[in-house]
Amino acid sequence: MITTHPWKFALLLAAALWGIVLIINWLGPGQVQVSVEQVESLEKSDHIQRVSRYPDKLVVHLHEPLFVRVAEGDIYTDLVYVPRNAASFAFEQRSVEGRWASAELSAPTSQFGESVILLFIVFGIVFLGLQIRQDRRHGSVRRQIAELDAAYRAGTIEEAIYKEKLEDLLPQL
Repeated sequence: MITTHPWKFALLLAAALWGIVLIINWLGPGQVQVSVEQVESLEKSDHIQRVSRYPDKLVVHLHEPLFVRVAEGDIYTDLVYVPRNAASFAFEQRSVEGRWASAELSAPTSQFGESVILLFIVFGIVFLGLQIRQDRRHGSVRRQIAELDAAYRAGTIEEAIYKEKLEDLLPQL
């Protein structure tokens, strides 16, 4: 099926990847930016569990997930944030005084984590380049197996040679 209709395989793969993206988005949106007024409303209604203070934002952890109204619509989340600026300074002071704010934290992502992600991307690109180069020089393993199978079915090679070459190619998959 894959060798005769590669476009069907490509569509199936694209649909599967799209489904994975939808499931990830459905599981949770992560942090959602809200206004200072919304955070103060959450504070008044006693929904705030703790506040994490980063250099550029205040991340507010809620006791339970709630529907929060944002520009995109209502989002069900337990994690919101506001940019750290003059408008959010009063809220930040109250959270420090109320002892539900953390100490000053560094950036939410670490240099190590960003380096690992970059390393994976570089290795992926190099691996893809090597695979393309190998495919151009020798043909892919799947193509070699398909050509071997076609030659066997056409009767141009014997069964013993076919099985021997097939046994050499199968571990490379």
